[in-house]
Amino acid sequence: MIAMGMVRRAATRAALAAGFMCAIVNVAAASDTPLRASLIEAARAFDEAALHVNDSQPADLVRWAGPIFLAVSDIEGLQDLAPEVEASVRSLAEIAGITVVRVGTDDPRRNFLVREADPAGRAACRASVYSQAGRITRVEVELWRASRAIRRCANHEVMHAFGFRSHAHGAASILSYRQRHQAGFSELDRLLVATLYDPRLQAGMKPAAGSAAACGIIAERLGLTAQAAGTLCTGEMFAAAGR
Repeated sequence: MIAMGMVRRAATRAALAAGFMCAIVNVAAASDTPLRASLIEAARAFDEAALHVNDSQPADLVRWAGPIFLAVSDIEGLQDLAPEVEASVRSLAEIAGITVVRVGTDDPRRNFLVREADPAGRAACRASVYSQAGRITRVEVELWRASRAIRRCANHEVMHAFGFRSHAHGAASILSYRQRHQAGFSELDRLLVATLYDPRLQAGMKPAAGSAAACGIIAERLGLTAQAAGTLCTGEMFAAAGR
């Protein structure tokens, strides 16, 4: 769940592309089908998760531009989960090229807080992302400790906290409610983060421009030539695929 308020280079690219493609290759018939299928899924997932809010309205691109100062509430149940949450934040931050510093909850630099969800409120995990001019300024992740899928819950919200304010229900992503047995980040999730924080995208990009640029970046990361990427990202193929 996401609530709105007022990101390794060449080696990483190769690893992300290879890992994501291997899930597609076995179901492909034609030699170019794996790349096309991978591109369609990844580009659609990016559009749905990074350029929308709460599965509905289109939204400008947002992402972190500076260091994350991470604090985890000292509630007993959360402290047990804290090392895993921190590891998840650091794993995505490494892809994004963002520094993470662990701080106390009373540190004035704190801009990423993980705390317990209100026990009297709705039984759900939640991420509130606050941004200004396309740059994330503050995040609050609330975790429902009684959840039987707390690890999935935490990773889902951490993904939201990196700028994916909506979901990708049709993809093999932690952002999909249909992937109920997926607790960790998939290769697609890592590819989405690498794309969002690619320097060719800019904080605050409008949905149309962001979608076109992201498609080209994803195509490149999947190993397509610039010419092929230009052809595949024109919209014709995606229109046929229902994008």
